[in-house]
Amino acid sequence: MTDVQIISVAAVIAYIAIVLFAARLLSKRNAASVGQVSHNLPWYIIAGCTMATITNAAQLLGNAGASYQVGYSQMFWANIFSALFSIITIPLMANRMRTVQCNTLAELAVKRFPKSKRMNVVLTTWSLFWGLFANALSVFGGAVVLQTLLGVNFWLGAILVIVIAIIYNALGGMEAMSIVDTFQYIFIGVLVGVLTVLLFVKFGSFSSFAAALLGTTGYDLTAAGQAVGITEGFFDVFHLPGWGAMGFVAYILACSLWCCCDLGVVGRFLAQRGRGDGTRGVRAYAIIFLPTVLLMASYGVWGRGMFASVESADSIVLEVAKDVMGGAGTVLFMLATAAAILSTVGAYINAMGMTCVNIYKNINKNKSQKHYKAAEVVSTVIIAVLSLLMAKIFGYSGISITCVAVQMILVATLTPTVICTCFWKRFNERAAFWGVVLGIAICLASMFYAGGAYAAIMGGGFFGIPTLFLGWIVVAVVFLVLSLTKPYMEEDNGPEFRALFDNKEPFMKLDGAKDVVVASICLVAGGVICALGLCGKLGAFPTFDNPVSDIALLVFSAISVFGALFLGYYLIRRTFGKKSGK
Repeated sequence: MTDVQIISVAAVIAYIAIVLFAARLLSKRNAASVGQVSHNLPWYIIAGCTMATITNAAQLLGNAGASYQVGYSQMFWANIFSALFSIITIPLMANRMRTVQCNTLAELAVKRFPKSKRMNVVLTTWSLFWGLFANALSVFGGAVVLQTLLGVNFWLGAILVIVIAIIYNALGGMEAMSIVDTFQYIFIGVLVGVLTVLLFVKFGSFSSFAAALLGTTGYDLTAAGQAVGITEGFFDVFHLPGWGAMGFVAYILACSLWCCCDLGVVGRFLAQRGRGDGTRGVRAYAIIFLPTVLLMASYGVWGRGMFASVESADSIVLEVAKDVMGGAGTVLFMLATAAAILSTVGAYINAMGMTCVNIYKNINKNKSQKHYKAAEVVSTVIIAVLSLLMAKIFGYSGISITCVAVQMILVATLTPTVICTCFWKRFNERAAFWGVVLGIAICLASMFYAGGAYAAIMGGGFFGIPTLFLGWIVVAVVFLVLSLTKPYMEEDNGPEFRALFDNKEPFMKLDGAKDVVVASICLVAGGVICALGLCGKLGAFPTFDNPVSDIALLVFSAISVFGALFLGYYLIRRTFGKKSGK
């Protein structure tokens, strides 16, 4: 091993030891019953730990990797729309689930359809599969990092990642892990902002760097650009080669609507300390995280100009950091990746463990907390082993591509089911069950017909209709026909939902209603801009070959750094001060 590799290993070991110690220390202060969410998270921890959970391998590695392959514009729009949809959907879903006292999506099925065992099984299975999938991609990302930077065998790296994550989960618990995860995100946010500034120092500016590849207009490919595989669509969302309008919209929706039914994300908002903390948390998340993730995507463009080819596109951010920062870049991004993976894997293991133990509690009632804790440990080990086995299977096509492909099926089936379950009074169990089952079947068949995950993401499917939209068509028809052809029966719903639907509280009194309105207006405006561009009524947008792009990226860097430090200020006051920050 080289000196840099030895230092990297030592730094990661020391970092993990500190994180595990902190998780253990905080867990003693914040004990909760097994399988329950402790409602004690203030807005700044909700924002920080959510960003840490979402900053997984698909974000830290795959975001730059996708940008390296197809250009920055695609990731620019996908991340903007994802933030807007998050502002609209997450607080509403979390508020509704908290009102009916649900800790997991499996409980949601039980409370809405108490007479249905099959719907409980369907929602539980889908939720656990998604959690296992997200875990597997994070484990894969960790193994790729160890393999790229240290030459560690893939399986050895994967085993190390999952074992450490299990220990982290066992020592922590949701609230303790949420606090530690927020500290970990602060480190990531500062590092991302600093690396961007260092790229400017090395290359002069982003616009001059882009002009060397695309000419002064941004679309006249230079010899240097052609040599590294740059295409005209690299900086223009309306000219991405191979992308049709419907396919691109489907891609954006798949990247956006998964959060509202995600175990790791919604669980954080269910644990809000008081009314309004969830809304403020998602607001801070959108303001701070969107610029940070756009910077992550920009590394793919920098990397394309720096490296004509790499063994794995998912490792491009590591190559960029190593080139710009030398050995320090290797060490720091090893730590950042460790932080991202621990946060994500820990969150999903915790959420899936909670789901499993609640299922077990319904089967074996009136046992001791010690007994349920043992059941949680066993389920956690099983979850970890399955995640390990799935890592290689799901990572082979590239983290970002594989993630979006599964998100398409999730958004086509589970997202509308969860939303209708929470908000539509006439929605019944038959519609929910058959909508999910038939929707998954048509999505899988469409993806197979298109030729695989990448082809489906590019808009392939039966009759030229993107896979996600095919799923929605089937689900919508099933939901409407089966719900409207059967009279509404109040007794088919659990008591919590009967009380919820009887409450005539107007929308504007709901937490986050103003944010939902503002985000909806921005969403419509963004949709109009995209529609005009795709119809040829507007020129390239956004373009990144002019000084405006330099100002934007530097502003993003400032938000990333100071936003992370802002959260850190509140968190330190709460954790170490005499009075908690409010």
